[in-house]
Amino acid sequence: AEHQMGRLILVSNRLPVTIQAGESGSNTGQPENQTVTRSSGGLVAGLDPLHVNGDGIWIGYPGVEPDKATSKALADMRLEPVAIPESDYAGYYEGFSNGAIWPLFHYLLEHCKFDPEAFEAYRRVNERFAEKVLEHAKDDDTIWIHDYQLMLVPSMLREKLPSARIGFFLHIPFPSSEVLRVMPQREELLRGLLAADLIGVHTHEYADHLSRSFRRILGLEARQGVVNLSGRGVRIEAHPLGIDVESQRNAAYSDEAEQILTRYKRTIGDAQVILGVDRLDYTKGLPNKLEAFKSLLDREPRWREGVVLIQVAVPSREAIGSYRDQKSDVERLVGEINGLYGRAGKTPIQYIYGTVSPEELGALYRLADVALITPIRDGLNLVAKEYVACRDDGAGVLVLSEFAGAATELGEALRINPWD
Repeated sequence: AEHQMGRLILVSNRLPVTIQAGESGSNTGQPENQTVTRSSGGLVAGLDPLHVNGDGIWIGYPGVEPDKATSKALADMRLEPVAIPESDYAGYYEGFSNGAIWPLFHYLLEHCKFDPEAFEAYRRVNERFAEKVLEHAKDDDTIWIHDYQLMLVPSMLREKLPSARIGFFLHIPFPSSEVLRVMPQREELLRGLLAADLIGVHTHEYADHLSRSFRRILGLEARQGVVNLSGRGVRIEAHPLGIDVESQRNAAYSDEAEQILTRYKRTIGDAQVILGVDRLDYTKGLPNKLEAFKSLLDREPRWREGVVLIQVAVPSREAIGSYRDQKSDVERLVGEINGLYGRAGKTPIQYIYGTVSPEELGALYRLADVALITPIRDGLNLVAKEYVACRDDGAGVLVLSEFAGAATELGEALRINPWD
């Protein structure tokens, strides 16, 4: 590693903790203390060790306004909350981040809404993040900004800190330049990123799309993955996110996981188990997967008794209409298939709506003969890696969509087209 310079300042939409308001006290009418717990998810799993073992700070939105005790707890954890006015948060988060960038970058143009007012909210919130960084950043710090909610922050920082070391990592796909052109604010987003010294993405394909977009939309040539601006080079690199194999395996082989596994085996008997674990998001292709499973049962009567699909659907962005629609589509399909092919207490699909503990997930990975991971588009997909990490017993098959970023790394998986 190069000589130690400054601190690492991490910046992401959310802090790596969840703050829950307590119950309101019965006598006083005053709210009880908030509780602070670590969040789960790929971004947190990947970055938390860097933060915990370093001396830097992490800047992000806390979700709710921290009370005094929580503020002190956050400060002790070196977490710095960004205050965002409620009037701006919806436009920034639901409106532009998840109503425009997210569907477009996943090639789902029919879900895109390009609302200029939502973009203005996005810009204002990005400014709030930049201001919070500027309160803390010194010349020799490294500022590492994460994901599509904060694509304007690099340029806002570069303006005020010309010599800063700025990295940006995109955790979702970067689309082809043809698709990016649909976005009215494409130039602002690209210029926002260009202020970074290093832009990281998950795969070479995304890096290639980003380079071509700089050329086709801004007329800037990238040579050997570097865009040369006057006096400064911007590197574009592919760095797929990994998983913590040891903690995955520890959870999967814990006593608690053993008990859960025994319980599942008792109820399922000798049926083959297909497992799906996805956030309930329209990019994950759940309706496609269920239709495919239904066509298997339609065509192959012998599998109607012999196979169980366990589908874990993790709640996601329930405030957004298209996500609620997805949930009802999926639940309608599950009901329809179970209605057609369920027999005396046995249903072909066990549908779990909610989050499952690492131990239960590990038990399911050990139980599953097949992991069926079939997103329409996915920046990477860590479930695929987790399944493989928990199965070094020579059994188990990973069936993976060719449109998941992880498919380029996991060449031995059976790759499928989720539209087929």
